[in-house]
Amino acid sequence: MNFSKLLSYHKQVVSSLMCHMQSEVEERIHPKQHGA
Repeated sequence: MNFSKLLSYHKQVVSSLMCHMQSEVEERIHPKQHGA
C-alpha cells in the first residue's frame, strides 16, 4: 500500500469520525424525541 493511498484513507476515516462525533454532540445538545 503506497503512502498517498493510506493518507487518503486516513482522511476519509477522520472525516467520518468527526461527522459522527458532531452528530452525537448535537443530539446531546438538542435531543431528538425517540419513542423510548
